[in-house]
Amino acid sequence: PYRLPPFARSGMTANLEFVIEEKTGALAVPASAVQQGSNRSKSKAGSGSGGAPDPERRERMLARMRENGMSEVEIQERLARFASGGGRKKEGGQDEASSSGTYVLTDSSNPEKPNRKPVKTGISDGSYTEILEGLAEGDEVLIQKIKISSASSSGGSSNPFMPSRPRGGGRR
Repeated sequence: PYRLPPFARSGMTANLEFVIEEKTGALAVPASAVQQGSNRSKSKAGSGSGGAPDPERRERMLARMRENGMSEVEIQERLARFASGGGRKKEGGQDEASSSGTYVLTDSSNPEKPNRKPVKTGISDGSYTEILEGLAEGDEVLIQKIKISSASSSGGSSNPFMPSRPRGGGRR
């Protein structure tokens, strides 16, 4: 069995970070730049494990993923993997979801219609995603604009761990 350091006690909490895979010199883009296309041709709704869940179940899954702190990009990646058969490996070892329908947006002459450039993705840490094929070093990609909600722009707090003060009239 593994021995704990002398300062460790039962009931203590710890923050752990597991490095599953690491690459140096990899071409990577912000994860928010990577988009998932529709995989409808691969699986039809209700066709066993590769089908889409009913709308009520899908909403519960989305709510649970958001509660667990997943970003919208991670949620979209997870949904695309689910739609393509659960992320099964192909013979070459690549994840099925990472090679079909994945693209980045690049600048075009028409700002209203950016170009979709298909890419093959590798590992991701949630912030950056490795690009195996489709882009070269120095290529520029577009990322989505982040909207700030009216609550946070007006100074309101939405942190569930911070107590909120009663609003309304002052002291009497």
